Amino acid sequence: MPFNVFNSVARLKKNRGLSGVTDANWVAVGESSRFISKSLDGNNWTGAGSVTGIATNGFGVAYGKDGTGAGLWVAVGYGGLIAKSSDGNLWSQAASVSGIATSGRGVAYGKDGTGAGLWVAVGQGGLISKSSDGNTWTQAASVSGITTIGYGVAYGKDGTGAGLWVAVGQGGLISKSSDGNTWTQAASVSGITTRGFGVAYGKDGTGAGLWVAVGSGGIISKSSDGNTWTQAASVSGITGSGRAVAYGKDGTGAGLWVAVSLDGTLISKSSDGNTWTQAGSLSGITSGSGVAYGKDGTGAGLWVAVGSGGIISKSSDGNTWTQAASVSGITSGYGVAFNNEIV
Repeated sequence: MPFNVFNSVARLKKNRGLSGVTDANWVAVGESSRFISKSLDGNNWTGAGSVTGIATNGFGVAYGKDGTGAGLWVAVGYGGLIAKSSDGNLWSQAASVSGIATSGRGVAYGKDGTGAGLWVAVGQGGLISKSSDGNTWTQAASVSGITTIGYGVAYGKDGTGAGLWVAVGQGGLISKSSDGNTWTQAASVSGITTRGFGVAYGKDGTGAGLWVAVGSGGIISKSSDGNTWTQAASVSGITGSGRAVAYGKDGTGAGLWVAVSLDGTLISKSSDGNTWTQAGSLSGITSGSGVAYGKDGTGAGLWVAVGSGGIISKSSDGNTWTQAASVSGITSGYGVAFNNEIV
């Protein structure tokens, strides 16, 4: 069904609340005195009203549901490790956290083995934590694959179409789980060779499901089932260490992958997850750490990347990037997410 711009704009306006900008359609986390920035349109960013939970740096953020089915933002980082917010503006510390013990690095929302909503966070310490409501977190029952630090996590499907979690990090590089609780090492991994930093689920050039992971070494790995991973055929754009990857659309509405890195030319794009080319132009960030796809203030598709330098870059097509009009709240960005209920 074609995208309904009128309905999308109505939802965007509804999220503004009664007192102006109280909610957020975009949230970015990183360094600063407040650690979290929010935006309605991906272009104008302001600091969150208050933040407790993470105490120094925010590394990952995601949007999902609480235990009642209401919308919820969750951010992970140093200090209290996990913060939560119903509006993206006022953040409080999660009630209890076990699993990750020193630093939360990545977080995602998906489903457990029964089909119920589940949050999963990865980091240092026990490596993986899980929560049904985003507030009370317990350690995953067993973890193999990543052995020291988990950097990224995502939810998607395996080769049969069943739900699957994938986490990337150090050690065996890639772990997988059908329920978010019991994790096993991926059968084989080529492409990334020392650390996996980011992972996402999307489509290949034929429309079939595809996983893509980025990291050190060969930089980009891909998998149709989350278990057997091969190196991308060719990669240009990012040259040293891939930090984050996401799936969305280009300016024509066709599927597109975008990956960002700390060095090289920072941004690479692919229509199939296998052949990657350098983005056409860059402005804003000088070192990329996070990327996400969502909507701008009119309901049109928008890419947002965060990092150091100008902190936030945006693009309508994943190829031509410009600096966000204004940014406050974070001084270096590590992670970014979109409210995926705005469709």
